[in-house]
Amino acid sequence: MLTKANNVRRIALAFPSAMMASESLMHGILDFARKRGGWSFTRIPEQLDPSPEWLREWRGDGAFAVVTTAEMVRLVRGLSFPVVNLMGYVPRLTIPTATLDHYGIGRLQAEHLLERHFRRLAYYGVSDLWFGRERLRGFEDASKEAGATVTPW
Repeated sequence: MLTKANNVRRIALAFPSAMMASESLMHGILDFARKRGGWSFTRIPEQLDPSPEWLREWRGDGAFAVVTTAEMVRLVRGLSFPVVNLMGYVPRLTIPTATLDHYGIGRLQAEHLLERHFRRLAYYGVSDLWFGRERLRGFEDASKEAGATVTPW
């Protein structure tokens, strides 16, 4: 729904400013928009646990959102404009997502310890979330390649 009169794309920012990474996300999005030009932003009504539900009634060209459940994925996929998810809570997402390389983070964690000549390692992290398992897998792979042992906690 590009506004023809002024060629401005209307983009919704559907994530809370209280979220830990919000400042970094906003900086990146606004930096990109300044370089590209032609973007106008709408903010989400502030909530601690926002739902992209309000986007159903919003008439714009795209959105950045935090999608945390399979139900939210279905909602976002049904919208008439593209949405970029900004968090990796849901595994195997079928929507565009900008998130962290959790496997790579796990490898970096192990490499940090291996560079300091530790060879008996323990990994402490969440195991009930997919990204925690990915970090453990990266940690274990890097450790195994270096001949170190790992005990997950």
